[in-house]
Amino acid sequence: MEKVLKKYTSIPQSLYINRSADEQLMRIINEMQRPGYVLVARQMGKTNLLFNAKRTLENANRLFVYVDLSNVFLQERECYRNIIDTILEPNENLFEDIEKDVEVLRNKNTPPHKEYTNSLRIVLAKFQGDIVIILDEIDALRSSSYSDNIFAQIRSNYFSRTNFPVFERLTYVLSGVIEPTELIKDRNKSPFNIGDKIYLEDFSIDEHKSFILKSELQISEDISHQIYYWTNGNPRMTFDICSSVENLLMEGKIISIASVDSLIKSKYLTTYDIAPIDHIRELVKTEKKVRNAVLSIQQNKAAELNDEIKKKLYLYGIINSNFDDDTVIKNPIIKASLSEDWIKAIDKQTQSSYNYGLEKIDQFEYRDAIISLKEFISNSNPGKKQLEICQYNIGFAYYNLGKIDDAIEYFSEDYSIPLYKSNSKSFHGICKIRNNQIDEGAAILEEVINESTGFAYRNAILNLAPVVKIRDKDRDRALKLYDDLYDSTFSDKDDTSLEELDKLRTLAHYYKAEIFFEDKNLEDTLNSIEDAMQYASPTDLLHLKFSKYNLANERDENLKFEIVDSIIENKFKFETRQLFPISFSPEHLLNYLGSCFNPDNQEKFEQLLN
Repeated sequence: MEKVLKKYTSIPQSLYINRSADEQLMRIINEMQRPGYVLVARQMGKTNLLFNAKRTLENANRLFVYVDLSNVFLQERECYRNIIDTILEPNENLFEDIEKDVEVLRNKNTPPHKEYTNSLRIVLAKFQGDIVIILDEIDALRSSSYSDNIFAQIRSNYFSRTNFPVFERLTYVLSGVIEPTELIKDRNKSPFNIGDKIYLEDFSIDEHKSFILKSELQISEDISHQIYYWTNGNPRMTFDICSSVENLLMEGKIISIASVDSLIKSKYLTTYDIAPIDHIRELVKTEKKVRNAVLSIQQNKAAELNDEIKKKLYLYGIINSNFDDDTVIKNPIIKASLSEDWIKAIDKQTQSSYNYGLEKIDQFEYRDAIISLKEFISNSNPGKKQLEICQYNIGFAYYNLGKIDDAIEYFSEDYSIPLYKSNSKSFHGICKIRNNQIDEGAAILEEVINESTGFAYRNAILNLAPVVKIRDKDRDRALKLYDDLYDSTFSDKDDTSLEELDKLRTLAHYYKAEIFFEDKNLEDTLNSIEDAMQYASPTDLLHLKFSKYNLANERDENLKFEIVDSIIENKFKFETRQLFPISFSPEHLLNYLGSCFNPDNQEKFEQLLN
C-alpha cells in the first residue's frame, strides 16, 4: 500500500474534514458584514481551516489574501504596506497597472492609516470583486507599539462604508489565541468587539469516521473507536496516531486494541515531547492559575471555575469551548499528561526558584537571581508579600549589575510592606542620582531621611551627603549628615549585623576625613582616620593605615611594615565587591608595593611581591 497520511505542511483537500467552523466561516465570508475571528488553541487546525476557505471559496470574483503576522514589523506603516504588497505581488497580472499609483501614494508621506485606506481604495477600484484579507497570528501584534491602531483601522474599514461604498467588498478574517476584546491594550479605546467568534472544535465521532474513510486506513470499527477514545477527535492527534497505525500496517503488523494503547503510551505518555502535548505542558508550566484550574478539573471541582479561566484553558488546548459545570479535560492523553503528580512537582519546582533566587542574591550572583525570581513570578502567581520581595530583590540585583534603568523600574513599584517601601525608595533616589537626575534623586533621599529609620535612612544619608558637599557646596551639612549616620548605628534598632554597622561607622569617619583633607585641616583629618580605624575590618584597616602613614608630618615606617605583614600573614584577597574607597583592591596593593620599595633594603618589597 502507498502511504496516505504523510507529514503535510497543510492538509490536502482529499483528507480535509469540514466542521461547523467551516460552515460558520463560509457564512461570514459570503455576508461580508463583519470580520470573522478564529479563536482556537495552537495545533488545532486553525491554519488549515483558513487555507481550506481560500482553496474552496476563492474564485474569479473573490480574491483571498493570506497574511502571516507572526513576524512583527517595527513600524505601523511597514505593517500596512506588507498587507498591500501581499495583495499586489501574487496577483501581478491583475494589479500591474496600479502599482505606480500605490508608489506615488507612498511617496506623499501621509499618515500610515490614511495611506493604507487610500491604497485599499485603489485596489478595490481596480478589482471589482470581493477581497478577503486573512490576518493570521494576529495576537503577535500585541508585542508592537502600534497594535491598537491596526485593530482600530480594521474597525474603521467597516464603519466607513457609508462614505466609501467600495469597502462593502472588503472583509477580514482574523485568527489568534487571545480573546478579541484583549486585542486593544488601551482600555480608553473601544474594544475590538465587532467580529464573529469562530470556535474550532475537535472531530465529532461522525467526522472522525469520515477521516478514517478518507485516509483509506484498513482498520476495524473497534480500532477506530479506540483511537477516538484516546483523542476524542483532536485533529492533530488523530492524524498522527492514524499515520503511525498506517506505518504498522505497511510493515505487515496486526493492529489490536492493545497495540493501539501501547503505541499511544510510547508516543505521547513517555517523554511528553510531541505536539500538541509538549506545547500544552509548556503553557501550563508558565501559569499558576492554569495549574490550579487543571487540578480543580482533575479533582471534579470544575464548577468552581469561572468563564475567564475556562476560556484560557480552551485557548491552551485543554478543554472544549462549551464552558459548563461539567467541564472536563478534552481527552485521556491530555489528562494523563497533566496529572496531579506532575502539576504538584511543577509547583514545587517553581517554589524552589524563589528560594534559589534569594540565595543567589546573598551570593552576589545577580544574573542568576534575576532569572530565577522572574521565573517564580511568571509561574507561581505569588501572593502580595512574595511578589514584593521578588520585585525588590530583582531591582537590587539590577542595581548591583549597573543596569540602573531596569533597577528604577522595579524600585518604582507600589510597595505596601514598610521595609520594602522605604528601602526601595532610598534605592530609587540613588538610581536617579546615578542617572544624572541629581535634583530629583536628592529630593527623594531627603524624603527618605525625614520618613525612615534603619537601612533606608542610612543608605539615603550615605548617598545624599556627597551631593550636599558637591552640588550645594555645603560641607557643614555634609559633616552633620555623616555624624547622623554614625549616631544612627547605635540608636536604630533593626536586623543589621554588627559587621555592617561597623562598616558604616568606619565610612562615616572616613568620609569626614576626606572633607577635612579637602579643607586642608590636617589635624581633624588624622583624628577622623583614627576614629575610623577603631571600627575598621582587617582589610579596610590596610587603607586607613596607609592614609595615616602618608598624611603624618613624620612618617611612621612601622605602619607601612604592618600593612605588608598583615597582607602576608592573613593571606588577604581582594574584596569581590569593591563598593567603597577603603575596600582592598589591586590599586591599593600597587600603592603598598610602591611605598615599601627601597633600593637599599628590598626585603619587605620582595615578601609582598612574592
